[in-house]
Amino acid sequence: MTFVEGFIWLVSHRAVVVGWIVAIILAALSSSAHALLTHHDRLPDFAAVPTIASMRDGAWADPATWDVQRVPTASDVVRVTHQVRYASPSGQVAVVGCRHGCRLTFAADVSTRLTVGTLVIHHGGTLEMIVSDPKVTAELIIADQPLDTTNDPQQWGTGLLAAGAVKIAGAARSGWHHVASEPRAGETVLTLREPPTAWQPGDVLYVPDTRAVTPGSLKPGAQTTTPQWERPVIARVEGAQVHLTAPLRFDHLGGYDATTGVLDSCCLPAVANLTRNVVIRSANPAGTRGHVAFLDRATVDVRHARFQHLGRTTAFVLNSTLLDVHGNVHRIGTNQIGRYAVHAHHLIGPTGLPAETPQFTFEGLVVEGFKRWGLVLHNSHHGLVRDAVAVDGNGAGFTTEDGSETENVFERCYAAQMIGSGEPPYGLRPSDPGSDFGH
Repeated sequence: MTFVEGFIWLVSHRAVVVGWIVAIILAALSSSAHALLTHHDRLPDFAAVPTIASMRDGAWADPATWDVQRVPTASDVVRVTHQVRYASPSGQVAVVGCRHGCRLTFAADVSTRLTVGTLVIHHGGTLEMIVSDPKVTAELIIADQPLDTTNDPQQWGTGLLAAGAVKIAGAARSGWHHVASEPRAGETVLTLREPPTAWQPGDVLYVPDTRAVTPGSLKPGAQTTTPQWERPVIARVEGAQVHLTAPLRFDHLGGYDATTGVLDSCCLPAVANLTRNVVIRSANPAGTRGHVAFLDRATVDVRHARFQHLGRTTAFVLNSTLLDVHGNVHRIGTNQIGRYAVHAHHLIGPTGLPAETPQFTFEGLVVEGFKRWGLVLHNSHHGLVRDAVAVDGNGAGFTTEDGSETENVFERCYAAQMIGSGEPPYGLRPSDPGSDFGH
């Protein structure tokens, strides 16, 4: 076919050609519509085919809020595009997709709990869990459910994923304080250096194991020693004195000068408060754990919340899903990178902020019982992490993933009970040479 003949064919078949072009465009749009696209990643649209969708602003528990005139149930895939207030003491759904225009707000005046497999805050959507009354609780529980590696080969699901706005704030309280004297076994009072802020009866504390473990302190052949960290409960607080509901089981001594044997007052233990009234946790720590990822241009302000038993990526060798350039799966990963407890993942933050304002804020939070890392900043810059607590982890409590992250401030943070990387008998180290312990 000559150029002229080709041109004549195109003109005579222009309707067919236009149809092809439209089909290609629609296919591309459809593909994009069924994915959450960021500047770095492509996530499945977990609520692409909803079984129930909001049709007006209203209460979650009001059937009139929903297009099918009923309240969402455990098997539902929920799409929200309106302002919806969640005030239920218990509820469960499979998926929530909070789309553009969505404002999903947890009640501040009554205690709430929502169990969900995957909660996605899309661009233009907002999640609010702001509860200032310490007697009121808000819980978001990530359900224990199998990962769908067919539709989600990179295993983003089963967690909280946010590219929109997330505002989480529990009742404010100080995260941790140094003691003024060494806590001793049998004592029922911890004397702090200053009065704690808003510590309440019933709060769970963390008192670290402060011993310097040496080979001579262990039984012959032992690689570890019996842990002596404790989690006492507050009975009452009187100024700087914190009364406990039960006596301490162990001594928690300070640091002594190796030459003089004199206690160094600057090296006394610090006690952390683990209780928060806003909690995000996995339903089953021994099952499929949830994870939290903040992405792209998300507005992230998280204060005084507790993240419990989250994170699936372990401290052993990574084994991530392998895709080719066309997105075809070559291998399903068994230890997928990036599914950490609390993860700022290529988080740019909103535009237009003053230069001195952090792009994202994590303040007063607790990260507890995590697999690899607690709070992770990955290619995320100019953020603030302040007065945060991380305990019971298998790697680092706080870390930057690439090491090239800039202008982040980690201020007055507390990390304890991390498995170290020293050879036995100083810590637990897996035999796998690619392990990633003790950063």
